[in-house]
Amino acid sequence: MFRSLGLYPGVTFGANAIAALCERSTTVVRHALDALVGAHLVEQTDADLYQVHDLLRSFALDRARNEDSEEKRRTALENLAHRYLYSADASARATDSHLRHHDLDGVPRPETEVPTFSRHQDALRWFDRESLNISALVEATDEAGLDTLTWRFPVILRHVYVFYACGSEWERMIESGMAAATREGNREAEADLLEASGMACVQGHRYSEGLEYHRRSHELRRTMQDEFGMAMSLNAIGIVHLRVRRLDHAAQHFRRSLEILESLSRRTWSGIALGNLARTHLEEGRFEESRSLAERAARIHHETGNRLSEFSCLTTLCVA
Repeated sequence: MFRSLGLYPGVTFGANAIAALCERSTTVVRHALDALVGAHLVEQTDADLYQVHDLLRSFALDRARNEDSEEKRRTALENLAHRYLYSADASARATDSHLRHHDLDGVPRPETEVPTFSRHQDALRWFDRESLNISALVEATDEAGLDTLTWRFPVILRHVYVFYACGSEWERMIESGMAAATREGNREAEADLLEASGMACVQGHRYSEGLEYHRRSHELRRTMQDEFGMAMSLNAIGIVHLRVRRLDHAAQHFRRSLEILESLSRRTWSGIALGNLARTHLEEGRFEESRSLAERAARIHHETGNRLSEFSCLTTLCVA
């Protein structure tokens, strides 16, 4: 098991992660880690959270390279990535994000326990703990040529990153994922990652760059006849125009998005587009129209349980 610690690409780790890496039971790994802690080879920094000194990690990695085949090391990395993908997916589905989810079809479910989350806050707390490890893992899968795994991480984690100020690590992960999706010919993933790039740029106030990404995502979705995706892109483009106060353009894109969403009976997203259109009319000084749309949107959000968007619409009503 000590050799497996050298293969772990992150900094801190739990027993479940190492169990996935070396294909042992979590109980066996936990006992082994306790022994390594007692021998001062591994440091326990928190409950079920460990780290190993850089020199010892290098020694463990050298042993793994000398004693384990390349195929075995690659399998270990795949097993670790499978566990983190399922954990990240559980986290993403517990957040308040309304972006589309991708199923993990074709990705083996790990035998080790995967965390579950019942609340948005718990999901983000897990991500806070694991974000650096995930970034390192995606770099490792990319270097190993594991394209199917590489693009899945940013596609899943965009549900989480919408609640954070995006940095260079996230943008590098998106870039790696987009290249991997392109190599695999997965246009749906590519479109979703173009959208994620656009959102990251808008969060960083790089509006022109963000607008270009969203337009590319919309065009790709149009070629796939992905109407729901097109509606999300139109809404995203409208948000960029709203941020830079091109209000006519914003309203036009929100209306186009809403028309598609209502035809698809996408209730949650119809409420989102309505709320954005209400906000646009508020900025235009069209207060009566803004109030009417905000009331409709707030009712939809209340019905669908979208509390954050409902609060936003109620704020619009208060100002209008």
